[in-house]
Amino acid sequence: DPYDIKASLAKILVSYDKNIILNTQQQKVYDDAMKMSSEGGPCCCKCWRWTAFEGQAKYLITEYNFDKNA
Repeated sequence: DPYDIKASLAKILVSYDKNIILNTQQQKVYDDAMKMSSEGGPCCCKCWRWTAFEGQAKYLITEYNFDKNA
């Protein structure tokens, strides 16, 4: 169900995607995580949810130093 996220949270996550720029190492962490995803990305298609979860991933990588070992 793609509508299980409140609009207010989705807006925050989308803003993370727009405003967070990953450095080379962080981008590698992101790319490696996407390769491990059964969907090939943060969602099954490039919809608003994809963008929101891409923002969430960028936030976790930059603010909490998430990597493949986290």
